[in-house]
Amino acid sequence: MKKLALVSSLLLMSVLFLAGCSDEPSPEDRFAAYTKLWNKQDFAKMYDYLSPETKKEISADEFEKRYEKIYTGIEADQLKVDYKQPKEEKDHKDGEKVSLSYTVDMSTMAGAVSSDHKATLVKEGEGEKENWYIKWDESYIFPQLEAGEKVSVESYPAIRGKLSIEMNAALP
Repeated sequence: MKKLALVSSLLLMSVLFLAGCSDEPSPEDRFAAYTKLWNKQDFAKMYDYLSPETKKEISADEFEKRYEKIYTGIEADQLKVDYKQPKEEKDHKDGEKVSLSYTVDMSTMAGAVSSDHKATLVKEGEGEKENWYIKWDESYIFPQLEAGEKVSVESYPAIRGKLSIEMNAALP
């Protein structure tokens, strides 16, 4: 009898464990993981979170190089991508698209840069491959940046004026 109770308990725990593992992924969890990678500037792994539609527009190599080139060019430092996950996740079972707010702060050679933005996540795939993916575009780097545009930084040496000192001496 004890063996039967033990076996049924183990079976019940296994079923509950597997049911817990089969929970649908949430867009909030996916975007939280994405922003952690972004803060580490792990652009190669960030690419894995992009939607298939986005991946048709930009290759992994182009994506990685775009971020690296821009962040290096502006001497980005102290990057902080802040996404506050809601205390309660919404029920997204019927939704195919979700917008989540985030903030990007960094210091650059031109000073501090801060921007608020919204990320769009889309639900795609089937079966085990079904998940939430980021519908990325260049505005994630800078809100005003569009496809094909470049970011350039130029610095110019300060032009110094010449000081001329005139001395007028009065003769007695």
